[in-house]
Amino acid sequence: METGALSETNQLALTTDWTSSCRRMVETIKREFVKYPTYADRKVGSGQGAGGDFTLIVDEVAEDAVFAELEALSKSGADFYAISEERGEVDFGSKAVKVVVDPIDGSLNAKRVAQSWSLSVAVAAGETMADVVYGYVYDFGANEEWIAIKGGGATVDGRRLDPSEAGNELEVVGLESTKPIFLTPELLGRFDGKVQRIRSIGSIALTLCQVAAARYDGMLSLRPCRSIDAAAAQLIAREAGATVIFGDDAELIAPLNLAPYKPVAAGRDETRAQFLIDALGA
Repeated sequence: METGALSETNQLALTTDWTSSCRRMVETIKREFVKYPTYADRKVGSGQGAGGDFTLIVDEVAEDAVFAELEALSKSGADFYAISEERGEVDFGSKAVKVVVDPIDGSLNAKRVAQSWSLSVAVAAGETMADVVYGYVYDFGANEEWIAIKGGGATVDGRRLDPSEAGNELEVVGLESTKPIFLTPELLGRFDGKVQRIRSIGSIALTLCQVAAARYDGMLSLRPCRSIDAAAAQLIAREAGATVIFGDDAELIAPLNLAPYKPVAAGRDETRAQFLIDALGA
């Protein structure tokens, strides 16, 4: 992917070989997870993370794998600031480059030994979603690798993504944060006649990636999401030509921190993304 059109600040964020680092994280997580093959193994808790969620042993194992790599990068001379679900904010020498990490997006799936859970890593040269310059998502169920560089497009397993491959309808929409209480009659009524099928993966990052690949026509989280869940995949979706909106924020000023911000919607064009966020009525 080309990076020559990026600003000097963005280029600074990309001086590290993030893809190689992310791949090492993936391989370590795979090796470690072999030690926890069953639901009984994986449901063991280890406390509460900085993001506020109850931490499972598998969350801790994945987080350790990620931070072992980040620490190695720091020792080799890379300067950055990490934001991660379990450890919170960790200073590795500079706040000019932010690394936003979710070691497991889809923890419930990982705990129950279901297929769809992912590693999500975003690198940003600023404070907001618009400042993300590199996105990496690895799907441990499908063993797919999703990568995007700002201005350089997006790929899955090396294949260039183009959301225009599919049709113009909302044939399949992915919903996330799908507790029954959020599936209101009002929302489903707005979908009636507009959305043909609904799917729920259980990972905001992976659902955004499905939109990027035109496997889904759109996606919507039914409650506010955190930057760690969406930062990498929103760049993948946008670099593939999709539109991403956070609530009423079409400028992508969603902050890169651990606080829930606004619901996220994506569509293969602005009309579909806007319809989905409007349907939520939030």
